[in-house]
Amino acid sequence: MATENILVTLLNTQYPRHPLTLVTFHNSIKLTSTNYLSWKTQINSILIGYDIYKFIDGSYPSPTTTITVDNTSSPNPAYQTWLGQDKLLFRALVGMISTNLVPLITQATTSHDAWRILANTYARPSTAILNNLKIT
Repeated sequence: MATENILVTLLNTQYPRHPLTLVTFHNSIKLTSTNYLSWKTQINSILIGYDIYKFIDGSYPSPTTTITVDNTSSPNPAYQTWLGQDKLLFRALVGMISTNLVPLITQATTSHDAWRILANTYARPSTAILNNLKIT
């Protein structure tokens, strides 16, 4: 039985020189409503290490869906590659959150959207928590 995070590269038929990265997390903590910072630290380190953090931080936006050459429009292979990688990462994120939190990201269309929703939901400490910390 696997006990470590696994990185698998998949053949990219659009751009064979740019394989897709499939990440499988094992023995990693799943996001709950109370452990966001620990979860984020774990996910950040893995995604930075695999050089795919750029998808969730927004620094690698989607290319255009089509390209035009000689007045002829056709599907953009770079977009297909980007979309494939983003969906693989999105799936990995879904697998790393508690089942009851998945509905929070069902409207997200990209891994960046999902990441932003989770951060906006859990990264900001509530007033009640801050007040409790001040008291103790």
